[in-house]
Amino acid sequence: MRKRLMALLLLMALAAACLPASAEEADPPAEGFRFSFTLHLNRDALSPALQDHAEGYAELLDALRFEGTWAHAVSAELFELRLSVIPLHPDASPVDLRFYGKPDYVYVTSPLLGEERVVLSNDSLLEFCAKAYEHLGVPLQYAALLLPYTWEAALKLPAEDWKAMADTKDAGGVISSEAVARLSESWASRVASDRALEVLSTSLGLDTGLDGAVQAIFSEAPAYLLNQVTGGEEIRVRRQGAEEIWSSACGDFAFVRSEPELERLTVSLPPMASGYLPSLSAQRVLEGGQQSGQWIIRILSAAPGVEDLLDLQVSAASLPVSWPADCSSLMHLSLTGGLFANVGFSAYLRGNRSGDLTAEIRKPSSDGEPGPAMLTLTGSLVPAPEITTVPDVSWGTFRNSTDVFRANDSSLSDFVSRVVRPLASGVLKFLIGVPASSCQIILDDLTDAGILHMLLGS
Repeated sequence: MRKRLMALLLLMALAAACLPASAEEADPPAEGFRFSFTLHLNRDALSPALQDHAEGYAELLDALRFEGTWAHAVSAELFELRLSVIPLHPDASPVDLRFYGKPDYVYVTSPLLGEERVVLSNDSLLEFCAKAYEHLGVPLQYAALLLPYTWEAALKLPAEDWKAMADTKDAGGVISSEAVARLSESWASRVASDRALEVLSTSLGLDTGLDGAVQAIFSEAPAYLLNQVTGGEEIRVRRQGAEEIWSSACGDFAFVRSEPELERLTVSLPPMASGYLPSLSAQRVLEGGQQSGQWIIRILSAAPGVEDLLDLQVSAASLPVSWPADCSSLMHLSLTGGLFANVGFSAYLRGNRSGDLTAEIRKPSSDGEPGPAMLTLTGSLVPAPEITTVPDVSWGTFRNSTDVFRANDSSLSDFVSRVVRPLASGVLKFLIGVPASSCQIILDDLTDAGILHMLLGS
């Protein structure tokens, strides 16, 4: 009897191994778009000191057009971007790139890489860029910090700790002081041992002299929650109409409103011992197929002699909820404070139901009127009904790719030797359509920034 049972189980296992992949393993359903656009850089809108320098980049953009497709899975984070950078010169060849995967692991293939496939492990991106700055003086960390995933990955576990505390709220809207203390202890442990959080805290302010102030804020956060915000007491959550109000020893410190057409969050906290006053507000309004919103993140000075770290303000009006759409949209961005370079601009989007669009980035102006356009995008973005799935990825996909952010000298050298021939051939055919002045200014900038030295290793 036992032998028959074992034989039956063996036959079932063999049959299962021979079955085709299940529906769950198939490429997930997706929606996609096809795009085509050109870019124009208006050097006259730049400061006189930058105009001559920008001439090479302006000529480069005028010599190119961009085409491709974008697709994202309906119920997953998977995406695929196919991009062709096409010189207008008839004898030049385009550069074709394909990006796919998830925000944490992005795979790249291209004829420039031959048969090779690269994986960008974005959970290592910030650390890679911070080391590039520490060893070579190349401030690549700013590029990493522009990626939303960098912040999501670093703050994921502290956010989960907060949710775990919030989920202990009882029927009367009370979160016990014991739950608050557990959160403070968990955050203290994260600050001491969470590698992703450590990399974020040590990367911010690296080249501004404010890295010590940033690390002090991270280190202070657990005690700040327990002492200044709650005073060791419970947190009380009460409702007034559609709004939820959070309060503790410091008073009302958070206001949350969530309705189908309105979402709002306001957080106003007491001063920190390190001399900073953090605050946050976000709002999103839906109306007639369009959405508007505002996001403000501030870490301002609350003590004499302490420099403002961050004042980020972003507002958007009349953005379309779906595309294509008739729209005339506007966005403003202002970033000040000592932590990052201060920037400000306005962006305008005009679109119609055919999918044609024009987008402009304009200089800010003091009189409220739109400033001159610095960069203009003209083109189209239309649904691509032929795109019905995006490629799934597996461990085998990762294993057979070169992880450039984790490569050592040996593996990187082997990779370069395998791609140098198709890379050189493809780049030379592409450069036929690139103005000589553009090539020279880009090489000069790469050299001055130290990036060329980093890539060539000499």
